[in-house]
Amino acid sequence: MANTTSKTAYDIAKSNSNEEYKHPPIVMDMVIAYKNWYGMHQHLPKLFRVTISTDMLKTLSQCIEIAVLVNFNKNTSKNYIDKNIEQLLDLRGKIELLKAYAQISWEIKFISHGFFAQYYDRLEKISKQAIAWQNWFIKKKGTDG
Repeated sequence: MANTTSKTAYDIAKSNSNEEYKHPPIVMDMVIAYKNWYGMHQHLPKLFRVTISTDMLKTLSQCIEIAVLVNFNKNTSKNYIDKNIEQLLDLRGKIELLKAYAQISWEIKFISHGFFAQYYDRLEKISKQAIAWQNWFIKKKGTDG
């Protein structure tokens, strides 16, 4: 009879760590932003949808990836501090790009005032979290280095 309770790599890694891995709130905010934009994406004019809107979804995916990787590496090594600071700066730039694209969408009346306000506020919240997180790494670098 085969052993059906074999541990996966995830189970082994989890049991070897001292703390449970959790995503920071910024990740959930980006997931919500992605879901919100995806819901709107389906209703946009085709030309806009296949250009800017698709780029927005790709950029949001990249932002989620950056946040997950930075969070995963935050306590692994001092060598990652500079890399994490750089990645968070990249994340902040991508969020600013998303704000600009959302504004274009609103100005050419592809999205409503209400959706724009809600979406822009979420992006602003994500940006503030990224700034705070980046400052945390800068402070950590100053105290560790």
